[in-house]
Amino acid sequence: MGKLSQEEIEELLGRPLVSVVSTIRPDGTPHMTPVWHLVDGSDVVLSAMQETIDHTERQVIAEVLKCPEGTWESEDFIDYDPKFPEKGPVRVHAKMTIQHNPPKIIFDVTGSAPPTHSGMNGTHASSFGAIIAGSKHIFPWILLNNGWLRVIEAKYAKASVLNAPRPYACCGEVAGSFCKLIHVVINCWSNIKPKRAFATSFNLEYFMAGGYDDRPRMDNKYFIYYHWMTGGHGGMYGQDGRDATMPLFGMGCTNQSMEMKERQWPVTLTHFSHKTDGMGAGQWRGGCGLDSAIRIDNQDGVIMSYCGDRGKYGPGGPPGMFGGKRAIHQGVNHNPGRDNEKWLDVMFSGVPVEKDDILHHYTQGGGGYGDALLRDPNAILEDVIDEFVSIEKAREDYGVVIDAVDPEILDYRINSEETEKLREEMRKAAK
Repeated sequence: MGKLSQEEIEELLGRPLVSVVSTIRPDGTPHMTPVWHLVDGSDVVLSAMQETIDHTERQVIAEVLKCPEGTWESEDFIDYDPKFPEKGPVRVHAKMTIQHNPPKIIFDVTGSAPPTHSGMNGTHASSFGAIIAGSKHIFPWILLNNGWLRVIEAKYAKASVLNAPRPYACCGEVAGSFCKLIHVVINCWSNIKPKRAFATSFNLEYFMAGGYDDRPRMDNKYFIYYHWMTGGHGGMYGQDGRDATMPLFGMGCTNQSMEMKERQWPVTLTHFSHKTDGMGAGQWRGGCGLDSAIRIDNQDGVIMSYCGDRGKYGPGGPPGMFGGKRAIHQGVNHNPGRDNEKWLDVMFSGVPVEKDDILHHYTQGGGGYGDALLRDPNAILEDVIDEFVSIEKAREDYGVVIDAVDPEILDYRINSEETEKLREEMRKAAK
């Protein structure tokens, strides 16, 4: 095809490429100025974007109309307000209402607790993002754009842990109450979409330390050691939770490299592995968390802070769904096995750590989905071989008796007769 003439282009566009504007020169004489119109396709792009948003709105409405009308609610908890730990857990609550005429999904989060005196608070915007994110996990095929906002509404209290005004501190949108609200939303949806929902995933934790780097050629420069680890996602219908992966808001990221940490900072990781028995049991278990031990190597030590949730002194680890069990709690243990061992839990700052001290911390696995006594014994055998689940927990949580014939060559075998007997006893005891 040859080059189109100006006349042919104008015919295709239905408008001229150039027009003439009459202007007056300073000396009073008329002047005809040509004005070229850019052929940039912006009208096509804008139309396509608008149609994409309209398409998403139609998709969301179609799903709303497939759901029954009604109201469902759920809650989860931040461990405590660090300023008032004696007041106990901080509630994150949502009530989801589905209506057909007009098609709407309304999330009322006014039942959530007041703001905390920490960075665990959310804002109006971040909490609405969590509502959209939780719903998107139920309907992953629907494109994520402004079309969702035409169908979903949220109601907030004037000030709450989900809508903290100045001067309260807020998290960077992706931790604290944000994590909690995503799973509260998913739990609401689980009432009508049980096969799309999944149990609660691990809570992100932030480990920070600062000091002076006295290694050769580091010139005692001040450093800040920032360390975090991935954890397990909740189990769902037909599938175990993902092992050692990023939180729901950070998919695609990976673990920090151990070698990078030891090269960049004066620390040594003396242990780094998955966390055995860290997940919640279920017909489909939660994913595995991680287990880490760090030795501080610089002469003057460090000052350490830690921000996390679901610790030893809170309501517990990530809860299961439809009979699945909770995962373990998380936190930091200072100098495990030594005379000065101290459990530091999940919220602290300004803790001095000396040279050669060991900091042991681990992340949670995800909650389990469904009755653990329905899990395939062969799947549990594989978990034992992989050291995801211990022989003791296989028996305690799943009622599966496994004999360690020769652990050095990973020769483990299911004792079918004892397993059948134990599971029957556990079912009777649960009634």
